[in-house]
Amino acid sequence: MASQVIGSEVVFYLGAGSLVLVGLEYGFRYSGAREISLALENPARIAEVIGAIMLVQTGFFFAALLAAFVAIGIAGPSIGVATALCVLVFMVLNGIIPTWIFIALSLQREFLLLTAPVRLAGLGVALVAYHFHSIDGLFLSQCGAILAIHLSGLLLLHRKGYFALSFRPKLAASLLREGRDIFVMKLGVFSYTSAGVLILGIVQSPEIVGAFGLCQRLVTAMQQGSAPLFMTAYPLSVRYASGERELATRLLRLNGTALLFSVGMSLAIALGGPALLTAIGLDHYEGITRCILIMAPLPALVGLSTLLVNNAVLAAKRDTIVRHVTLTTGAIGIPAYFAMTRLMGLFGAAATLTIIEACVALAYLTICIRENLLSSLFYWRSAHES
Repeated sequence: MASQVIGSEVVFYLGAGSLVLVGLEYGFRYSGAREISLALENPARIAEVIGAIMLVQTGFFFAALLAAFVAIGIAGPSIGVATALCVLVFMVLNGIIPTWIFIALSLQREFLLLTAPVRLAGLGVALVAYHFHSIDGLFLSQCGAILAIHLSGLLLLHRKGYFALSFRPKLAASLLREGRDIFVMKLGVFSYTSAGVLILGIVQSPEIVGAFGLCQRLVTAMQQGSAPLFMTAYPLSVRYASGERELATRLLRLNGTALLFSVGMSLAIALGGPALLTAIGLDHYEGITRCILIMAPLPALVGLSTLLVNNAVLAAKRDTIVRHVTLTTGAIGIPAYFAMTRLMGLFGAAATLTIIEACVALAYLTICIRENLLSSLFYWRSAHES
């Protein structure tokens, strides 16, 4: 029972760290990638954009660390101040890995090859720490690996001529304005996804928090398999929307594969989720099997929403649409979480999350049809014409 309580508190701090992550990423993953994608012929401009974003994120980073120290000092977590800090620092560092920059510059292959040894070494140290039941060692090893990945990425950008330590306040302010709606979108998404585990921590027992958090992380890990494909497609969608119709075939292949993968993950969870929980020793949580089955549709629903948002809405610079959808959903979703978790506990939280994601996907689909944005997804027409 004690291990379940400790595990649930780690899950709780991971959920809190997710909120910090939203602030650190701001809207740069999309607005920054859009800016870079439209300036591929101008390396100096790209270097200015990357430098401005990294300096702004450095300021966010130190502000987040200060807030984490203050919050943990006030809360006095039972897992220990050091462990809670390790968890939050891990989340903070993970939030400023500029993977999207390399995707926008079509350097993801070089970045992955350069950082693969670091990732493998970090995984090895993490497995040793896990074997000796050291939570601090587990998260510290990952923090070290992430720092090494950052340095490797900066070296690659510098070598390609895309990195310069110059700060232009007007450019930074412009990028902050550009990413504002997307930042609000990310806050809205957090409010009806990651906030669930925080709300459970307030109204339910640690065991229920642990079960829901583990289920959600397992489902998220499976749906993240399509994330690299969607993120690779996004800069291409921006260029496609600006007139580069020759990208149609690549976009059709990338987005089609990502959507099929998302649907496949939902089917895999529905058919094999309970067996997977048993195999990894998580079936001791009461009700966790039913919980993961309720969450099975999530990868497919999130995949559909991501396809519509990335390729039909954000690529067309209709950022206000995602702000309105996510704010409305968050305003409805948080009270729904409180009500459903009080009434139905673990099952209420799982059902609320799934229903919310279904409503979000339906809302984006309806808006895209009404605003005539779906035509940008008919890549096969352009591919046939070219």
